[in-house]
Amino acid sequence: MTLRGIEKKAVGLIGAGDVVELFHLPALAGLSGVRVAWTCDRDRARAARVARAWGIPASYARLDECFDVDAVLVATPVGTRGELVTEALGRGWHCFCEKPFAASLAEHAQLVEEARRRQRLLGAAYLRRFYWSTRLARRLVEAGCFGRLQGVIISDTAPLKKTGVGPTSYRNDARASGGGVLAETGCHAIDQALYIANARRLEVADCVQVTELGLEIETRALGWLELPRAERVPFSLTLSGIAEVYEGVVLDCEHGQLRLRDDPRADVEVLTHAEEPVRFANPRAAENLAMAAFGDEWRHFAEALESAPDLHSEDWGYEAETGRLTSEMIEQCYRLGSRRATAAGAGR
Repeated sequence: MTLRGIEKKAVGLIGAGDVVELFHLPALAGLSGVRVAWTCDRDRARAARVARAWGIPASYARLDECFDVDAVLVATPVGTRGELVTEALGRGWHCFCEKPFAASLAEHAQLVEEARRRQRLLGAAYLRRFYWSTRLARRLVEAGCFGRLQGVIISDTAPLKKTGVGPTSYRNDARASGGGVLAETGCHAIDQALYIANARRLEVADCVQVTELGLEIETRALGWLELPRAERVPFSLTLSGIAEVYEGVVLDCEHGQLRLRDDPRADVEVLTHAEEPVRFANPRAAENLAMAAFGDEWRHFAEALESAPDLHSEDWGYEAETGRLTSEMIEQCYRLGSRRATAAGAGR
């Protein structure tokens, strides 16, 4: 039964992995307007263990076993999300989904259209949009504080050999990870940069990828972003699972270069012609800002959920943020990169 009025919204968790247990559940615990009704994971024992640890009343191994809720979190590997989101929307549930929620642009468009047809919320959990530094950088760029934006550099490291990522991990499976490190990890940095620049369109002009046993493990790309006034600025992308690169987003403006490191506690640094860089200090740096960002993104979705009208409302036109441009850049990179893919280490 769907909860209405003053009742808390019931949320189901599809996937009971580390990101759910360590981040989503603590964030949900801090929201007064929602309650977690069940966990669902193909590893039934894991679903049950997480449910017991958090006092969740039910756990399941299959979605068709789950009772109805208002909304679900889909936190499974990229290659499995489309089918699960489709099934959840078919049950009449709003969906908040780990990023990206589709393995292709066509699937992305299909899921957005299905959500619109069924008048359900569909949002992508792009966490870095909720970093203090991201919000500040977007305001600085929009206001033109350092002149016009002239270029964007996107780079990140996604080490495949880090602790906890063994050979059986879904990250090492091309289908499950959506193709490789670009879709699984690089999407965060891409979405952050596109959000700050307020990009409207994009074009990937060139892309080189390194693959190993069909898995993309490094992507380097160049292209263009179209901004709100139809201005075009160049971008470069470097995402590697085999080499250490600068981890963050750099925005080249006429009178300064904004640098944001991949750390929610970090300052926003602006390099100008002055001897010392300008630093905007994060006022909440002492807090656990990764956890705060998870809380903020859930609060954002919960507020939309609270205002969502009845399923039968004919005049509802809500469209959640879905990260479509991020999915488009990823797909363009894979399409171009597949033609020029090299074996790991070749030509390096």
